Amino acid sequence: MALDHHGNNFVDGYEPEGFLHVWERPRDVSFALDALAREQPLGPVGVAGFSIGGYTAAALAGARVDPGILWAVLTGEAPLPEIPEYPGVLEAGW
Repeated sequence: MALDHHGNNFVDGYEPEGFLHVWERPRDVSFALDALAREQPLGPVGVAGFSIGGYTAAALAGARVDPGILWAVLTGEAPLPEIPEYPGVLEAGW
């Protein structure tokens, strides 16, 4: 199974929220797994990812975003690394 995250996929295109609202991704995975579990029992489940998907996998395992670092990026105190798929995403989303 693979997920198409709203605002960050080939079919729907790119929206700033799809790149900046990373906290929604673990909920997307949980929602999909819950929906599948309602249809049939699930066995062991694994998750892997690269880039934002890596964060998603880590968050599902219990990692959390440091709010101080997030605030520093949003206020420009700390630079946001360039996102090659969406240059200028921070300016477009805020």
